[in-house]
Amino acid sequence: MNYYIAEAQDTLPFVTFSQVAGSLSELEEKGLADSPLIVSEEQLTDSNHPDYISFEYGICHVRIFNGELVPALPGDIAAAQANLSKALNVQKTRAVGVKMETRTFSFGGNAYPLNNAAIAVYSAAIKKGADITLIATAGPTLIASGDLPSFETAMIDAIIAVNNEGLSS
Repeated sequence: MNYYIAEAQDTLPFVTFSQVAGSLSELEEKGLADSPLIVSEEQLTDSNHPDYISFEYGICHVRIFNGELVPALPGDIAAAQANLSKALNVQKTRAVGVKMETRTFSFGGNAYPLNNAAIAVYSAAIKKGADITLIATAGPTLIASGDLPSFETAMIDAIIAVNNEGLSS
């Protein structure tokens, strides 16, 4: 059985474990058998073990206090979960942005890019409300002022679809 030593971290998951021995005899030879920071592999992998150490959502539910492993404080876990949630949402937002850079939407038989620069141009054209030539993936196309509301709807529907993909991932 493998044995691990707990090491305090300043950030998530607060405690990590590094293997120090591959057997009890090796652990004893190293003089670590009585260390309160040593745990067995079962404690890290078997949820039925009486001293199981949970890493729920990547957050270790024990901490090192006065040289021993003790339960993590509920407030620390709640704060860590909130920070983790925020970080995951930032990642999802970035992923949506990356998808937008390569996606297109269809209108009038043409495909139009959904990247930030294109959306800024489309928004300006829609606001102006006059006939305008826009760049489709096949080249410049004329959008009549009367078609701009439908063009805007197609663009918004495409943006929302990319966003919804990000929410489901």
